[in-house]
Amino acid sequence: MKITAAALLTAPALVGAFAPNPNFRARTALGIAVGDSIPSTTLHEDFPPDMIELGDYAKGKKMIVLGLPGAFTPSDPHSKSPGYLEKQDDLKAAGVDEVLVYCVNDAAVMSAWAEDQGTTGSMVTMMGDPHGELAEALDMKMTHPGPPGEKGLIGRSKRHALFVDDGVVKVVRVSEAPDDPAGDDDPSATMAGAMLEAIASA
Repeated sequence: MKITAAALLTAPALVGAFAPNPNFRARTALGIAVGDSIPSTTLHEDFPPDMIELGDYAKGKKMIVLGLPGAFTPSDPHSKSPGYLEKQDDLKAAGVDEVLVYCVNDAAVMSAWAEDQGTTGSMVTMMGDPHGELAEALDMKMTHPGPPGEKGLIGRSKRHALFVDDGVVKVVRVSEAPDDPAGDDDPSATMAGAMLEAIASA
């Protein structure tokens, strides 16, 4: 039986009087939690890269920050930046201004992937986190030995999605399971449909 990200990350009721909240994230488990400010780390956009300070960039926006294990990795193209291009109208109707996709890749790779994925001129923006600073600040570095050993994905990010409103995190979702650390087999928790549902109830 596959363990879903929601099951892994849902907290028990503190005194048995409250229903579990799927947005709850124990700070001992993850470096980011609902109610936190998005870290003020630097991402790289375009090439030669523009330096984007994420804390400032997120001000005044409702945005989804989507972290993926890598550009051009085999599991991602099948879902076209996990369905966000196809769901642009629904996302805009939900009040989302932008979907920021980042990977622990350099800006040249992310720019090439943006062209390949057809995101130019859309609400989906591709940025690089070449030093892994954002993944580290969020405690989203993939530390499971499987992906580095089997696929060469070293120092990469877990597959995760955050809904951020004016710099404040409102939703946290991670696609991972003990037998699927990169979320390749079941990325559903971080895809557009799941995030739309989470935003509606946030």
